[in-house]
Amino acid sequence: MDKIKFDDIIDIAKFQVIQDYFAQVLGLSLIVINPKGLTLTRPSGPVSFTSRIFRCSIEMRFEERFNCLCGKRTCDWREGNRCHDHFYDFAVPLKAGGKILAYVIAGPVIIGKRGDREKYLKMAAFFNVNEQDFSNAVRETKVFSFNGIRQAVELIHEVGCALCESGYKNYQMRFVKKEIRQAIDGVISQYSEQMLNSFLETSFSCLEADRASLMLWDKKDKELYIKKAKGLHKDIIRKVRVKLGQGLSGLAAEREEPLFIDQSRPDQGLAERMTNPGLQKAFLLPFKVKNKLFGVLNLASSSLENRAFSSQNLDTVRGLARLVETTLSSL
Repeated sequence: MDKIKFDDIIDIAKFQVIQDYFAQVLGLSLIVINPKGLTLTRPSGPVSFTSRIFRCSIEMRFEERFNCLCGKRTCDWREGNRCHDHFYDFAVPLKAGGKILAYVIAGPVIIGKRGDREKYLKMAAFFNVNEQDFSNAVRETKVFSFNGIRQAVELIHEVGCALCESGYKNYQMRFVKKEIRQAIDGVISQYSEQMLNSFLETSFSCLEADRASLMLWDKKDKELYIKKAKGLHKDIIRKVRVKLGQGLSGLAAEREEPLFIDQSRPDQGLAERMTNPGLQKAFLLPFKVKNKLFGVLNLASSSLENRAFSSQNLDTVRGLARLVETTLSSL
């Protein structure tokens, strides 16, 4: 294992496609580097003036700013690295067989809210760059909450590690015994579980929902069951089973298309299926793995004023679902 490298077990071209799509969906600048700081993929996402200023040379900054990930000091990669004011970026480790093979460098992002204009003018002067160019770059830099960016990088971590473990398994098939392959399968399954949980958490945060559930398709019993949930009583999670065409989740699964409910513009056909009188907005998104129904994501809000259920955020959730579909199909 000591001699195995990231590009021994991962098709870089295929990983580049996933990285590009991740960057598009999350609005992040992303690139993969090896533990020595050498680039493995092309940069994805908005590579702006801000990125160039805060990145400088990847090889130089890796040693300086991410030495915690090399064991020189202890830190949590989920907390990111604060480079200037409230600009942060992240070194997300990609592991296989218990070893870090690469890092996804994500950022810079702004956490909290943008600062005032005077502060950025001082930063532009410090870096000796054009004030207008710097201001434009800052406006293009995505703003996250602490919770939002943490969930985003955790999803990157779990997707990347699941793919690495799968590639590691395929690489080792020629050399290892059956029981070792079974252990690797267990690790892949663990990352898949964590990935589904991060998918739910990230989508829940994106739409500022009150309740959410991730229902999976039981092929044997031909029904949906709740695998993970937020804001639901444990008895509901345990008991609910939904047939195709039944209720809103079953209808979304049967049609194989998303459903959006907004009580300010009620759809009579969908209203008849609603069992929760407090529900004001909802988004139900079926997703597939290898062209077969895998599950349905349900997100709901009790507030008619919830503006997070916007077309842009709904597209983000759809994009996250496609990433999960692609990753699970690759395992």
